[in-house]
Amino acid sequence: MTSFLGTIKYHLSWDSSGAELGFFLFPHSFSIDHYIRLFFVLYETCQWSVNNTLCLVRYMLDNNVGPQKLSLLRKRRKWFFDIIIKERIGKEEFLNKLLKNGTESHLHSLSDFPELSVPFARYLLAKLDQSELINSEQRASFLRYELMTSEIFNQFLFLFQQSGSDINQRKRMYVFFLQCAISTDQQSVKRVLQWIQKRFINEQLIVIEYFLRNLSSYDDRFHLEYLPDNFEAIEAIMEIAYNHLQRTSTTLEIILAYGILLLVRGEHSQEKIQEFACQIIKR
Repeated sequence: MTSFLGTIKYHLSWDSSGAELGFFLFPHSFSIDHYIRLFFVLYETCQWSVNNTLCLVRYMLDNNVGPQKLSLLRKRRKWFFDIIIKERIGKEEFLNKLLKNGTESHLHSLSDFPELSVPFARYLLAKLDQSELINSEQRASFLRYELMTSEIFNQFLFLFQQSGSDINQRKRMYVFFLQCAISTDQQSVKRVLQWIQKRFINEQLIVIEYFLRNLSSYDDRFHLEYLPDNFEAIEAIMEIAYNHLQRTSTTLEIILAYGILLLVRGEHSQEKIQEFACQIIKR
């Protein structure tokens, strides 16, 4: 394996130039100290602090191949934000690097750290507003990184009105709306899910299916902390899909797949989750 400024490549027998590593895969035994030491080997010793800080951040953070467990989410916040950013680099210095060199792709990497993603998303949206006209979906894609307030909630409602009859825009906006709520708190999730449930009564099936399919992508914060208080809304949305005039076998497959996912997620943690999963599957 070879390290250059901003790039790590591994050797291939059939290609002398090698292939670029996408992200680090960390063992479960990796401690907070291991993460910090690895980060600063590249940041200081290999001098990635000059122009490649954001490349390093993506190598370290974009390793969640599967949904993140709560323990891993808390550990990551501790080593990355609390220690590396706040104590060692400095939040303002890192934000300056982010605003100077960051792109929209970095927003996803930093989505679990609203202290960084919120000002960065606002900066990118303002910059984009100056250069071109953006549609409702594009604006909502940045708005999802905000913390949910009454003002942000109303902005989403306005964007839904603007999207009109564009199904492709609308189906993604429902997902952005819920992502914003999940990043905030339980109350926001409940409010948004109840609003979505009411909207889905008169919604196209393809939109509802897209929403249900995306539920599987959320981490354990949603499934273990927020979902138990929102069984009723999720069940009602599934009921709407199940009874929809356009229902097909795909609809049932999506619902069944989510039930199986919940059964696995709740296996070692919550009996309520498992009971809800069994209820979905039996149906």
